[in-house]
Amino acid sequence: MSISKAELTKEKSVIHQSHAFILSAGNLHNEMLVYILEKELGSKCSIIEHIDALPIEDQIDSKKHLLLIDYTVQDYEKVLADAASNGQIKISSCIMALFNLQHNLGIEKRALLHGIQGFFYKQDSLKLFLKGVKSLSAGEIWIERDILVKCALEGGKRKIPSLQEETGLSHREMEILALVSLGAKNEDIAEKLYISPHTVKTHLYHVFKKINVPNRLQAALWAAKHL
Repeated sequence: MSISKAELTKEKSVIHQSHAFILSAGNLHNEMLVYILEKELGSKCSIIEHIDALPIEDQIDSKKHLLLIDYTVQDYEKVLADAASNGQIKISSCIMALFNLQHNLGIEKRALLHGIQGFFYKQDSLKLFLKGVKSLSAGEIWIERDILVKCALEGGKRKIPSLQEETGLSHREMEILALVSLGAKNEDIAEKLYISPHTVKTHLYHVFKKINVPNRLQAALWAAKHL
């Protein structure tokens, strides 16, 4: 699918507005990562070794900036707790992601609930890593399809049969509704479920009718309450 010049310009402008922070140790590997990210994103990238070094909100303005937390160096839950205890630090001004993860740790669901929006694994290629960073910078989530669907449905798996009976939602519609509740966009849902964006829209139309909501936001709120 081709991308128009206007869309490309818009995408670049979104990426150019962001500032990436790598919460990790200052070493050669991370300095090389800074160099690559600045080159690929066209925006500033910095290494910080403690969350206190993250600028306060009025210094980095109200835009969303990327915070990459090195899972091998930082306890991300302690990082978030430290941020919450310091009123000057506005962690909400960042899109947060974990990198250097091992597969099968099973932390993704808990991390999503803490506001983490992306996950990068040690086995990931540089090409995949950069694709994920750009997706995050554009406001999307970055998590493997199988893990995302599992996280979205796991919390309400005991309720799903009765909800399907009460609402008439199909299994596919439940999957899509769960992904919407996590903030996934139509294009992201389409990619994760291997269906077209048009099919996602059709499913959402039926979801809205079946749960009697007027829009995506209300559907997400409904899912947060019932799933």
